[in-house]
Amino acid sequence: MKLRAHHLICLFGWRGEGYSEKFTENFNDIVSKLRDSTPVELVGGVDDLCAACPKRATGDSGVDVSCTDDPAAIDGRVLDCIGLEIGHIYSFGHLLEIVRERIAPSTLATICRGCVWESKGWCAAGLESGRIAG
Repeated sequence: MKLRAHHLICLFGWRGEGYSEKFTENFNDIVSKLRDSTPVELVGGVDDLCAACPKRATGDSGVDVSCTDDPAAIDGRVLDCIGLEIGHIYSFGHLLEIVRERIAPSTLATICRGCVWESKGWCAAGLESGRIAG
């Protein structure tokens, strides 16, 4: 499984509402497959959740060429907080443990600045409970 850093936060806030039906189905499918032992590679670009995002624009090569948000900036802030690196593979359980330990719900307004979902408070509530969606 490949995930970008900020999606580790999104997993705590997931409520089954996405950008499109296809995106929502893909997100639900991924959540249903994640287990503590699932190997996850942190990536610095398009990941398995992004695959169905209607905001993605790809060129003929299939490489992400633009995005209407700035996910890379949020990824960078999350990586700074959790102290992990892109390109490394971690167990999903370890990643959740690190996020729970190092990211306080009260910091999400800063970390997730620019995210259209942050203002709903779902990710902060999920982090507060310590449980991901699903």
